[in-house]
Amino acid sequence: MIADVRHHLSVAALYGRLSVQRALEYPFSLLSICLGLGFNYVWIGVALKVLVDRFQPLSGWTFSQLAFLYGLSLMSRGVMSILSFQSRQIDRFVTRGEFDLMLLRPLEIAFHFSCNRINVVGLVHLGIGMGYFLYGARLSGFVWTPLHVAEVLLVIAGGTLIYWSYLTLISSIAFWTMRSQPLVDASMELMARGTFYPLTVYPWPLQALLTFVLPLGFIGFYPACDFLGQSANTSLPLDVALWTPVVGIAMLALALAVFAAGLRRYESAGS
Repeated sequence: MIADVRHHLSVAALYGRLSVQRALEYPFSLLSICLGLGFNYVWIGVALKVLVDRFQPLSGWTFSQLAFLYGLSLMSRGVMSILSFQSRQIDRFVTRGEFDLMLLRPLEIAFHFSCNRINVVGLVHLGIGMGYFLYGARLSGFVWTPLHVAEVLLVIAGGTLIYWSYLTLISSIAFWTMRSQPLVDASMELMARGTFYPLTVYPWPLQALLTFVLPLGFIGFYPACDFLGQSANTSLPLDVALWTPVVGIAMLALALAVFAAGLRRYESAGS
């Protein structure tokens, strides 16, 4: 068991080194992507600050609290993007027959698919997310205690699982339809709306959707409410920091089951 885990970790580390080397072969392209992505996230923050300062808090959330929520969600997205960006590209693997080689190798297929390419650009998501989170934590009264640090780490881990599972579930439709990218793109937009802003700005039916059907609210909104003492309009038992990894594990189990069912329908690429 331990030897098997060590073997898989060594394979993941090897793929990581290869991905970094591949990215550095085109340094100017990498730099332009990182700068463009960074500018986009900074611009979103500037727009939110202008909106809140010029008009009023967004559903009772000040800019520092919004920055806390935004950063918390963005860190989970960053970790997911680094480790498994290809979870949103299953239709490419299906139409090009790229699962053929993975199925022949002596590795667990879901693990192999998830770690076969490390996305260096995801570090931009993670770094900017940390910046927003630390800024928001300093100004919104977040108390740094060992318990809160552990809870934040649990939320990031759980949020990463929810992100990965959500994209894998949507993208796995390609096993049945051959194409899923348009639906994945639309789902990415919903994911941004459901994780970067307070759910209380939306009507109750949409809040319920993003809580009980597509539980994206557990990535950032509900943990941020718990940490900052904000009202979530939904009463949940126990600590929300414990709910996020639990929801993440449940989503992971569902995503792996759908992924495995899709693989049984996989027929390689035709000529």
